Amino acid sequence: GLSGFIASPEIRRGILLTLNPALPENILSIQEAPKLPEIPIPILSQIPLISPLFKQNPLVYTSYIAAPLMWFILFKTKYGLSLRSVGENPAAADALGVNVYRVRYLATMISGGFAGLAGAYLFLGFQPFWQEGLTAGKGFIALSLVILSTWNPLRAILGAYLFGGVEILQYRLQLFGLGAQSPYILAMLPYLVAILALILISFENIKKKIGVPASLGIPYSREE
Repeated sequence: GLSGFIASPEIRRGILLTLNPALPENILSIQEAPKLPEIPIPILSQIPLISPLFKQNPLVYTSYIAAPLMWFILFKTKYGLSLRSVGENPAAADALGVNVYRVRYLATMISGGFAGLAGAYLFLGFQPFWQEGLTAGKGFIALSLVILSTWNPLRAILGAYLFGGVEILQYRLQLFGLGAQSPYILAMLPYLVAILALILISFENIKKKIGVPASLGIPYSREE
């Protein structure tokens, strides 16, 4: 409505400059933060087709390492075994001497750190200025990605590129005159998948088939 029209940055800037022409024109301009520099990897950045993968900023390279590292920790280390056992049956893990609270809090801090890195990328590597709704619900897409990858970090890599490809596809198709009449149809596909994934794990039989941790989201209280 009218309030939304007046609230737009361009309109506010125009009103202020009209009321006081002496104001510098850049007083309301968008201030961009410095973006992280792209660091091409020698030789690999020259390979056709896959060269864009090796012309990225440090946060993107970190993501290349993070998923395989998390897979190794989850499935090849003692801590990973403890974490998976805590997710399935915390009482049994506790009886075997696993500190359930420590394992869960540590996992929460690690996952929170990765979520922070993802948020940092949006401002330091993708769009270096604040805009309302910049995340655009990507946290829910990440949640559905965890479900669709069945809690396997390596499968999550493929899912992440799939979601990213769908998001970029809407812009690519418009360049060729496809989907220009209804650009929001492609834009909403990742969110539809996210909603569908959340609905699926609400059914007990599906939860068992895809390997949802039995104690996911259930608080644990140690019995004395």
